[in-house]
Amino acid sequence: MDLGDEAAGRRASYGGSPGDASHAEPYLYVAPWTARTGQFWADAAFGGASLSYAALLEADDQRAAALAFLRRGREELR
Repeated sequence: MDLGDEAAGRRASYGGSPGDASHAEPYLYVAPWTARTGQFWADAAFGGASLSYAALLEADDQRAAALAFLRRGREELR
C-alpha cells in the first residue's frame, strides 16, 4: 500500500514480497517515493528498507517486529 504526503516527500510504498532477483527470501519493505539516505534506508536493491524473513523469524514476537519495522519506516519519513 502507499501512504504519506507525496508533495511533502513523505510518501512510500509499504508491503511484503515473496522474494525476487535481489532477495532470495521473502521480506517486508518500505520504499520511499523520494530518495532517502541513512542507515534505515540501506537496501541498495531498491533504495528503501527491508526486513528479511530470517530476521523476522528470529524475533520473539514476529507480529510486533513486523509492525515495529513498518512504523519505523513511517517515522523515518516524518
